[in-house]
Amino acid sequence: MDCFNCCLIQLNEIIVDDYIYHDCQLPNIVLNKIKFRICPYCGARYAVIENTMDLHQTIALELVNKKGKLTNREISFLLKLSGYHEVDIAPMMNCKVSTIKEWEIGQVEMSEIQEQFFRSLMASKLKKNCNIERKFLAENAPSVIILHMNENGEWEVKNRSYNRSNG
Repeated sequence: MDCFNCCLIQLNEIIVDDYIYHDCQLPNIVLNKIKFRICPYCGARYAVIENTMDLHQTIALELVNKKGKLTNREISFLLKLSGYHEVDIAPMMNCKVSTIKEWEIGQVEMSEIQEQFFRSLMASKLKKNCNIERKFLAENAPSVIILHMNENGEWEVKNRSYNRSNG
């Protein structure tokens, strides 16, 4: 692989233990044991993220089943990954398109019933099992979700880190 910055052909590879995965637009997603390619000439670094569709579906499933309320960024991530647009999901949620947009930008919070239904819609779109219980929405959500790729090349949750100051 060539360096995108200086076009040098030979890049060095290293493994990074914990890499904050900014590409999904969520602040609390960390990938474990990620390969980086580094240009020895200009110092440019490139993360090598394999099987991103499986990674995003694993993140989505973790969000759908997480304890605590969904954040506006998580709602937006789930909508994008599901392929639903606001105009598609608003009639299903029995609300206005503007309400969906307000959830995505964090202007308005979903009610517990709306969130349960939203999570169920997302889980059915992802074709994954999801058991949403009202009590989970009231519990503390993990502050960091760490994922790693298993021996089969599939992404899975390594662990969840809870912010102790919240409860």
